[in-house]
Amino acid sequence: MRTWLRGKMTLLFLTIAVLIAIPAVGAIADTIAADADFVTANNQSGTNPNPIDMGKVKAGGSVSKQVSFQLVCAGNNHVNNGQTVTLDATPGTTGVPTGGSVQATAATIGPIPLSWPDDGNGCPSPAPTPIEDNGNTTVTFNAPSTATNGTVYDFSVNWGSNDVTLAPAASGDSNSVTGNTQVFFRVTVDAQAPDTVIDTGPSGTVNSNSATFTYHSTEANSTFETRLDNGSWESNGTSTSKTYNSLSDAPHTFDVRATDPVGNTDASPASRSWTVQTDSTGPEITANVVGTLGDNGWYTSNVSVSWTVTDPESTVTSQTGCGSSSVTSDTNGTTFTCSATSAGGTSSQSVTIKRDATAPTINGTRSPGANANGWNNTDVTVNYTCSDSSTPGSGLASGACPANDTVTTEGSNQSRSGTVTDQAGNSASTTVNGINIDKTAPVINASRTPAANANGWNNSDVTVSYTCSDALSGLAGTCPADDSVTTEGANQSSTGNVTDQAGNSATKTVNGINIDKTAPSVALVGGPSNGSSYDFGSVPNAPTCSASDALSGLDGSCTVSGYSNAVGTHTVTATAKDKAANTNTASSTYTVKPYNLSGFYQPIDMNDTVNTVKNGLTIPVKFELFQSVSGTELTSTSAVTSIKSNAISCSALTGEPEDAIETVATGGTSLRYDATAGQFIYNWTTPKGTNQVGKCYSLTMTAADSSTITAYFKLK
Repeated sequence: MRTWLRGKMTLLFLTIAVLIAIPAVGAIADTIAADADFVTANNQSGTNPNPIDMGKVKAGGSVSKQVSFQLVCAGNNHVNNGQTVTLDATPGTTGVPTGGSVQATAATIGPIPLSWPDDGNGCPSPAPTPIEDNGNTTVTFNAPSTATNGTVYDFSVNWGSNDVTLAPAASGDSNSVTGNTQVFFRVTVDAQAPDTVIDTGPSGTVNSNSATFTYHSTEANSTFETRLDNGSWESNGTSTSKTYNSLSDAPHTFDVRATDPVGNTDASPASRSWTVQTDSTGPEITANVVGTLGDNGWYTSNVSVSWTVTDPESTVTSQTGCGSSSVTSDTNGTTFTCSATSAGGTSSQSVTIKRDATAPTINGTRSPGANANGWNNTDVTVNYTCSDSSTPGSGLASGACPANDTVTTEGSNQSRSGTVTDQAGNSASTTVNGINIDKTAPVINASRTPAANANGWNNSDVTVSYTCSDALSGLAGTCPADDSVTTEGANQSSTGNVTDQAGNSATKTVNGINIDKTAPSVALVGGPSNGSSYDFGSVPNAPTCSASDALSGLDGSCTVSGYSNAVGTHTVTATAKDKAANTNTASSTYTVKPYNLSGFYQPIDMNDTVNTVKNGLTIPVKFELFQSVSGTELTSTSAVTSIKSNAISCSALTGEPEDAIETVATGGTSLRYDATAGQFIYNWTTPKGTNQVGKCYSLTMTAADSSTITAYFKLK
């Protein structure tokens, strides 16, 4: 017994099984036992005496068969232990129509465990059948899309030496198999869609809401799809009946279509229409309500109610309350009922009408109210009160009455409006007009006349004048009249008030009005007495003054003017001024008496007498001076201011001096008092020279009080 076979065996392929895909069924395998004659026939060339029938295929479709092959011993050829045999997936084909194609899948047997007795020719003795496990390959035929119904295609699949391989190759062996293995197949084209026929189904009127339909196809093993009332197609598998339950009371249409095993579908399925009519309910009642429907189910107008009664399954036999009605008054709810009877029973329908055609009321009040001029000077709040007075009525809608509305803006003829709605949708509005708000005070200005002096005082009445304006509501009344402040006093004031028509007021005060009309008091202190006469040189010293002012106060110190110790009548005045510019004076009038002059004594002639004197001659000038009041004779030369001579025109003996030659005698030498004679003596030497002859001179003595004695001279 041989446990190892060496050499080669012919690989013969026996068709064992065909695999056809059927939806939801699975693969079905048919097995053909090994048969030497069959094997021999399948390996013959020429006409296939026994093709494998692959069944039917639709035009452009595909059909597949699963082919099993086994190893058998056929001569002195064998495979080595442990080798594998592989069938290629790309065999050659013969007889495949144009537009079609054939594919195959690869298959392998091995590795091969050889353990049978050797018959001496390389085959087992006895040979087992099969030698080894099957190898499977699937052959697929793709039909041309132009294939016509009933066409039969015979074709073969050839596996040559290049399509069968051994591995691994034994020492000295080739890795190929000689000879060809040819398998014949047959396919029949089925391009005809099946016809679908409904066998039974209800028709006319039925008493129930279900229906069953039965049907069949002209081709066996077809699957079916059904639909109701032209809806969507539903798969019904291979079942040849369909039942519908809970059908409505209406006509219905049923359709069914079949698909044959190769996939042809009935494009124009047979259909059947039928009517399922039941009457299990009473009539259909519809209320026809005509009116204006507001909110919340309330009508806001007259309402008419009518009824429509129908029964599509049977005849209405009686009606109650189904006539026309109307509602013309407000009502919280009036109910109308219609009842009707048919073969299906009695039905009732009710409708309740709520009518509110009356608008609610709304009133607006303002707070605070306007003043007598129609104005406010604060914010004005408009308050709304609302009601729905109709009885019966729907009542106000929730929150319908407007909230208080506050007007804060200044302006005239403003307004606010509010609207209220009842639950039926009726609305009413109100407007509060004439809201005039002026929160701004008027303007008042003041000026004073005359203005105060630099010290802030007036010494006369002060008039305060007012000007007023208001830009919005206008002034109420007139601007204050001019106010005259006539009373003396410090820090006085004048106040003016003005009010506008809204009641806003403004005040203006002019402060610091200081009026002092009274002159200050003033008095002379010391000095000459009023009405007194004094000798020249005996006048009292100049007086001082005192002053006071009880209101505005003095504007500086008092002053003294007019004092003089010269000869004449004088008035000395003390003057004081207060800060209001009031002035006052105190005066004293006195007289300063001149000296009583006596002279010139002889040899000089007086009384406009022209004394002719030789030029160059010294003439004694004699005179006396006495005080007028006391009569005291003056003896001091200080009582004489000067003794002057002036050349004068001889024609007038008076006139403008000519080339005056002044001779002054002051003192004991030229002027002296002669106590023995009781007189003053001045020795005057006349001008000397022949050029002086015929000229005239005046000689004047001027006393300290400015009194004078003059004499006239002509020289010879």
